[in-house]
Order: sequence, then C-alpha cells, then structure tokens
Amino acid sequence: MKSLTKLAKLSSLALLTISAILISAIYLGICNPPLALTTATDKSAYYIREKVTTLGNVTRDGSPVASALVVLELHSQNDVTMAYRTVTIGNPNETWILDITDIAVWDESLANRLNTVKVGEKVKFSASVTNPYLTQRDNVYVTISVFDGNLMPLRPYISLNNSILPESTTTIYTDPIQIPSWTYSGLATIYVNVYDNIPSKGGIPYTPEKSAQFWFSRTEQGWFSGSSTASTYTTSQTSGAYSLALGLPPTLTPGTYSIYSTARYREGMAIYRTATSTTFNVLYTPIPPTASFMWLPPQPYPNMTVTFDASSSSAEGYNDTITRYEWNWGDGTPRDITTTPIITHKFMQSRQYIVTLNVTDKEGLWSTTQKPITIKPTNPTAAFTWAPTIARINKAVTFDASTSLPGWSIKTASPAPIAQYVWNFGDGTGNFTVPTPILDHTYTVSGNFTVLLEVIDTANQRNSVTHKVQVLPETPHPWDINNDSKCDIKDIAIVAKAFGSQPGDPNWNPYADITGPTPLVPDGRVDVRDVALVAKHFGEIY
Repeated sequence: MKSLTKLAKLSSLALLTISAILISAIYLGICNPPLALTTATDKSAYYIREKVTTLGNVTRDGSPVASALVVLELHSQNDVTMAYRTVTIGNPNETWILDITDIAVWDESLANRLNTVKVGEKVKFSASVTNPYLTQRDNVYVTISVFDGNLMPLRPYISLNNSILPESTTTIYTDPIQIPSWTYSGLATIYVNVYDNIPSKGGIPYTPEKSAQFWFSRTEQGWFSGSSTASTYTTSQTSGAYSLALGLPPTLTPGTYSIYSTARYREGMAIYRTATSTTFNVLYTPIPPTASFMWLPPQPYPNMTVTFDASSSSAEGYNDTITRYEWNWGDGTPRDITTTPIITHKFMQSRQYIVTLNVTDKEGLWSTTQKPITIKPTNPTAAFTWAPTIARINKAVTFDASTSLPGWSIKTASPAPIAQYVWNFGDGTGNFTVPTPILDHTYTVSGNFTVLLEVIDTANQRNSVTHKVQVLPETPHPWDINNDSKCDIKDIAIVAKAFGSQPGDPNWNPYADITGPTPLVPDGRVDVRDVALVAKHFGEIY
C-alpha cells in the first residue's frame, strides 16, 4: 500500500514536471511552429553616399505575421557598430513595460538644450526612459542613433545593461559627438531604442522605436523654434514585410559590412524571437570631393570684410582630405589659393558677383561650385509715415522718417548715419531741412499734396521718396473725429486712446484735441474737456 501511495506521488510529480516543461516549451516556441526572419539588401555592393535598402519578412508557421518589431544593427567592415534601428510591422497592440519619454540635443556642457546644431561643433544627445510599473527592470540597453537629412548615420551611442527602478525615469546622455563636415545641412533625426540585450547578440525591443527631429546648420547653433519631444516612428509595413533605407557616409573604408537583425513577435502571453544576418560590400572608387561654401555677412556693402567658409566641402574618398581651396571672386582681382577653408575678401562696387570655389583632394581629384553674391548699394534709404493718415486744414500732421536707413561709407568702411532730413510738403511752403526725423506741418488749404523727403548721410549720399497726402476741409462737427457723419463709440474710442497726450507723445492725435479753456479751440492737450464734448454730441447723425 505504501508503495502504491509513493508511486502515485511520483506520478503526480512527474505529471507536474512534464506540464511545466510543456508550458515552458510553448512559451519559448519549442513546440509551437517556429518564427522565421529573412534579411537581405537590394544590392550586393555599393559605393559611398549610396543608399542601402534592407528588406525581409517575418513569418510564423510559414505565414506572414500581422505585427512585429524588427531590429537592425549595422556594422562596418572592422565590426564597429554604425547604427541601431527598429522597424515596426503592422500595429503591435501591446502594453509596453518601458516608455521613451523625451529625446533632446544639448551643447557640450549640458547647459543649453538645442534644436539647431552647427556642423563641426561637439554636442550631446539624451534619451529618457520611464518605467511606469512597480517592478524594477534590469538588462536595459538604450541606443541613440543620429541620421542627417541624407539618411547617413553619425556615430551611434549605446548605454549598456541599465537598471530602471519602479515608477521612475532614467536619462541617458551620450559622450560628446563632433558633427562631421560632410553632414547635410538641414533636418536631421534622432532614433532611440530600448533593448533587452545588444541586438547583434539577439536583443529585442522593450518598446517601439521613438524619434525626434532637429536641424543641422552651417552658421548657427541654439534654440530657435520647434520641439524635440519624442514621437513614435512607425513604418506601417503589412503582411510580415519590412524595409529600411540608410545612406553610406563618405568616410567609409572599403570592405564587407554586416547587418544583424532580430525579430520580436508576441502571441498571447508568449514572446518569440529569432535572429539572422546578411552582408554587403562597400567598393572603392576614386571620387572627387564636394565643393561647398557660405559667407557672412549675407548682404555686405562695398569695402566690407566678407568671410567665406568652405568647411562644408567634403572629401568623398576613403581616408581622403581636401588639400587645396582655389577662390575666383569674379571681380577681376587675382585668385586666392589656400590649404584651409576660411578666407576673407572685399568687393569694392555695389553689384552682383559670381564667386567660384574649386577644391582638390590629395588624390588630385577636384570639383567646383559657384554662387552669386550681391553687394548692397551704399546710399541711404528714405522712408516716412504720417499721422493722422487723412489730414485736415489747420490741424498739425506729424511726419516721421524714423524708418529711413543709413548709408555706407566706402572710404571708412563703416555705416554713414543720416545727417539731414529735407522735407517739401507740396503746398508751396518750400523746403524744411532738419537734423532729426520727426517734423510737424499744418496745411491751410485742402487738397492732395505730394510730400517729398530727401535724406542725406554723412558721406553726402542721397535718397528720396514721395507720398500723396490727402488734406480735407475743416469739419463743422469736430466731435465727429473720424469724419463718418456720426458721433458714436468710434469717436469716443479715438479720444480715449489719446487721452492725456500732447504733441510729441506716442499716443498723440491732433484730431482728438477738439477743445480747451475756450470751446472749439484746441489747447494742445487731450483731456476730460475733449471727452465731455464728444459725449455731449454722442448719437448725433449729420
């Protein structure tokens, strides 16, 4: 009897053990049909700056999966990681155990957040990963990959084997990354992924990839507009297929490159993974450099020092450099030849010139580029406004030439401020020459008058402009301030806006000054008597 009881216990234990093994096997995909992943490239060999398209399929029991995540890790010919990416197939409807909550760009000191990075500068990138649950997450690998507008990857960053405490956020910062000269000036993208291991060792994502965009610039760095908050990156592939394109930077070494891929697929409570890889070749061919330049200031004057910067030029061949910069200014002066990309030049006339840059690399290959540069005229620019815009006889009109622009002195290579403002109001009163831009004038007759302003700068350069000014007869109803044949709330508003002002004040309006100590005699001040007179006639129609 004891033997039978012991045998029954052993049988129960064996059944439990077998059940546990079967459950584990189901979870691990041992007894279920296997997950299959294929990975290939659209060509077997590429030259630098070409785009490599990686494509493949994820199947389960020979049928395409409806949704999955596929990780791609690109390695160079000497087995250095170049980029990490995750492609989404379909729309995996899961509750993810980790979340990427912020992606940012910083200056090297981490003092300032950026959305525009100057090529050649060193910056840092960051990613914040949040664990919203009560369980600590270990074995968290965070990757940050940056791509320029030509899909070319910069050096990626991976933070290994992190632990994220329950209900907390961890922020990962990259080492300083110097933006190479070949980087495309324009919109760029940061891709952030969170894996349970290095992808080339079979790691799969904890959550879909997220991304943020920023700008590369040749001239500026800082925060200007826009946002760098994280957003989900989705390829919306269907039927188990995926594809991803990336560019090959101009500094690559010829050789065999590898792409490691893993697939993550969930079915019920079970999560399956599988891995594969493929290779392609980067070929060597002598490639000319790319010539490019910019200048500051963008709109110079004659005899102004203009700084030309050809740092955006790039040597395209493997281990290549630019050794010679040849500048043709298009103004008849001798060409300049340097071994460094930055040079200055002065143009002596106001006109457009075509500047040509020729760059040569150490292999003797060369290329050119041309850009037009416009040298601004040196004379000042006359401009003026007046108020009120429709004048009345015997009411002062304020003319303001503050928007006039100074000239430029070729002799001193410096601005030439406006020294004189010459006004002619077109009513036969002659010219008025003053050293300041604001002047009042009163018309004694009605009509349309051509007002001329001439500005003269300290280099005795001149410019003029004219405008038509309408002057109406004196109104028999001065409380109808806007002259619309009625006294209403609009007239009250005009007086209220000018209340407390006198000539020379920013809110001064001579039409609002309709009375003083003596009725209907302006006193040069808008006060309670002007408000009372408008209120007295409020509602009248003429």
